[in-house]
Amino acid sequence: MICFNHDKGLFNLRVAGLVFHHDHVLLHHALHELFWTVPGGRCEMMENTAATVRREFAEELGVDVQVERLVALVENFFEYESTMCHELCFYYSVTLPAHSPLLDVDRTMSAVDGGVPLEFRWFPVGTLHEVEIRPTCLVEIVRANETEPGIRHILHAG
Repeated sequence: MICFNHDKGLFNLRVAGLVFHHDHVLLHHALHELFWTVPGGRCEMMENTAATVRREFAEELGVDVQVERLVALVENFFEYESTMCHELCFYYSVTLPAHSPLLDVDRTMSAVDGGVPLEFRWFPVGTLHEVEIRPTCLVEIVRANETEPGIRHILHAG
C-alpha cells in the first residue's frame, strides 16, 4: 500500500467510492471511530486508482462494483491519533450491481479489514450535515456530484 512515515508525519494515498441509491449515500467507519467516511482504502504500488476501488469493495463487501467517473481529488491535511497526516484521496462514483442485497438502504453491513471491524450504513444525502463525517468536505463533494459533472480539486485542512 502507498502509505509511508516521514519526519513531518504520515502520507497516505487513498481511493474511495461514492455509492448512491434512493437519495442515500453509503458510508462506513471503523467501530472504534466516532466519524464516518466513504468506503475505500489505500492504493497498492502499480495499481491504478479505479482498480483500487474495485479491489476494496470486493475485499470488504464481497461485491464487484462498476467504477464510473472520477468525482473529486482531495488533498487532505489533518491530525489522526496524534499524528499529522497528508492524504491524497481520489473519489469515484461507483455503481453496485442492480440486484445486490447491499442496495437495501435500511440494511447495516459489517466487515473486517486487517483485523479492524467495519460498519457500513446508508445515510440520506439531505441529512449528511448532521453526521460526523471526515473529511468534512465530503458533504460538498456529495452535493456537487448531483449537479456538477466535472472533477473537483479540493484542498482540505482539518
